[in-house]
Amino acid sequence: MSEPRHDGGRSAGWTMEDHLVFDIGFALPRARVRGIRRVLTEDERRRIAIAVVEHLRLCGWKFTLSAPQRGHGTGIGGTPRE
Repeated sequence: MSEPRHDGGRSAGWTMEDHLVFDIGFALPRARVRGIRRVLTEDERRRIAIAVVEHLRLCGWKFTLSAPQRGHGTGIGGTPRE
């Protein structure tokens, strides 16, 4: 991984690639592939995610991280109060 850089407030110290690796690794067991949850360990998911990010970077992809989105529901939401 790269050295930590400021990324706009999401998990201080993580690089853009770190966030992308985490997000891809998090998504892998949720993919609709029979048996993937039981087959891949957390370490294996992380290694797959790192390989995907490295390949995308080699292909010229640029990554940006937008501000977290707030959804509808019981949490904080609606119109911001001033």
